[in-house]
Amino acid sequence: MENHGYASALTQEVEAIMALEQNVQLDPEAMEQPAPFVNRIQVTAVGPNLVRMAFGEVFKLPSGEVYKYRSAVTMATLDVQQFAELLLSITSMQAKSAQTEPQRV
Repeated sequence: MENHGYASALTQEVEAIMALEQNVQLDPEAMEQPAPFVNRIQVTAVGPNLVRMAFGEVFKLPSGEVYKYRSAVTMATLDVQQFAELLLSITSMQAKSAQTEPQRV
């Protein structure tokens, strides 16, 4: 089957994301302290027209930086221009959100 390789690669990508999220370890004491946060988007190309976008938060703590993904999505992109516009709109929304939310506790 022609699509078997694609489905197999996508399954491996999903399994890798799940394993990554399970391996994130957070310090419970540090997480109880109020800390400023920064939203981040990590974009990884996993195929010619396939990208994984991981949305997360970085908690900046006195002991160092603790990173936690909130969610990850694998999506098809129709073309580079359309993807760039999507990324810009998300970043713009995040910038507005950061201005209206001074600090998350």
